[in-house]
Amino acid sequence: MKAYFERLFEYNRWAYQQIEEHITKYGFEHLEVFKLLSHCHNAERIWLNRILGRDEKIEVWGVHAFDELFSLLKESNMQWQSFVSNETDFDRAITYGNSKGDAFQTKLSDIVAHVANHGTHHRAQVSALLRQSGSIPPGTDLIFFTRD
Repeated sequence: MKAYFERLFEYNRWAYQQIEEHITKYGFEHLEVFKLLSHCHNAERIWLNRILGRDEKIEVWGVHAFDELFSLLKESNMQWQSFVSNETDFDRAITYGNSKGDAFQTKLSDIVAHVANHGTHHRAQVSALLRQSGSIPPGTDLIFFTRD
């Protein structure tokens, strides 16, 4: 399981890099792109803080500036890669509160899978926005990563 999760976060790093290179080269029209990518970073930080028991206030939909966004995504992804590499018990239960204050208990492996898949969902939304702007977005599907 650990190796699979390590691979998923390696894939996430690669996929964000594809989006960054595309936006840097071709630009963008929709500010929603940065809202979605900022949300990905924020959510990754929020989930890791929940697992680690940290009490850091992060706005789920707070927006980051272009000049810092991709470095923040790289940083949060590196933190996740480090966490996954050092974790020994993916079956343990994590007790946490969501942004509304509701209490939950979830198996760590389910949280890790959720975080990895969450980025994929929003990158697809970003690709749709880039396409609406007349751009051909980069392929960020997992299979493209495996071929690269």
